[in-house]
Amino acid sequence: MEDVLSVYKRPYDPETPVVCTGEMPHQLIREVYAPLPMEAGKPKRHDYHYKREGVVNLPAFFEPLAGWRTVMTRKRRTK
Repeated sequence: MEDVLSVYKRPYDPETPVVCTGEMPHQLIREVYAPLPMEAGKPKRHDYHYKREGVVNLPAFFEPLAGWRTVMTRKRRTK
C-alpha cells in the first residue's frame, strides 16, 4: 500500500504523468413539481416527488498533479 501512496508524493513531471481513473453509476431524476420560489426569510423549497429517468455510467479520467480531468457520459457500461 505504501508503494501505491508514494506515487502521489512524486513531484509533477509531464513526461511521466500520474493518471487516475474511476467510474460511478448515477441515477437521473426529474422533478415532478416546480420548486416553490423563495419568500422573505424562507429559502426556495423543493418537493420530494421525482420521476426516475434511468441510470448512466460516468467514467472519469484525471491527473491530480496537473489539475486536469475529463468525464464522459455513457448510457450503459458495455460497448
